[in-house]
Amino acid sequence: MNAVIRMLRKTFSISDVLVSAACGIVAAVGFIPFSFIALIVFVIASFRRGRARIRSGRPQFATANCLSSTLLFGGIVAAAAAYRPSKIEEQLLLRKLTLPATKMTLAELSYTATYDRQVFPMTISFCFADDDKETLIKWQRQDVTLGEFLDAIESHSVLRRRFMHCGNGYTILGGGDCSFGLYVRDPKLAVPPFPRTRFDVESYAAIRNRQITAR
Repeated sequence: MNAVIRMLRKTFSISDVLVSAACGIVAAVGFIPFSFIALIVFVIASFRRGRARIRSGRPQFATANCLSSTLLFGGIVAAAAAYRPSKIEEQLLLRKLTLPATKMTLAELSYTATYDRQVFPMTISFCFADDDKETLIKWQRQDVTLGEFLDAIESHSVLRRRFMHCGNGYTILGGGDCSFGLYVRDPKLAVPPFPRTRFDVESYAAIRNRQITAR
């Protein structure tokens, strides 16, 4: 028993555990630039600890210490990444919204997102081909979550969701800050040159408003 305790003392120290844990916590909860800094500090600290043990004639302890420190650091980061309820995107998908109707075309959805921002809990930008503007999206009820709203769109059309955020606001624990809103778009129209003409919501709004006024 005493031999095991002596071996552990040669392999680990309180400072080793504190440095690995502190770097792991900073990497998990800090913004991306600080996460990279924490990773760099951890690698440098591990290298220096390992080199000190090798110079003292204890290379086997250096290897064990490096592995255990890496497991501690990686375990904290992995646990933070796996903690789904705290993700900003997950929270947004649970937000409630009330739709104007249970059936809407993509053109109507794009118009609503652009000119009636009270419907959605965040900024939503639609991008799809003009040929798809009459594609009909259906929901079972008007009161749905943002996740249910997007699931219906993705199941009835080629559009796919993508939350846009600032990289500096991203954390492993919280995910993206979604500061630039939500893009719901046809993947083929994401990067030019575009194979098909994109739907122009402003032109649609001009025609739609004239039709309503004329009634």
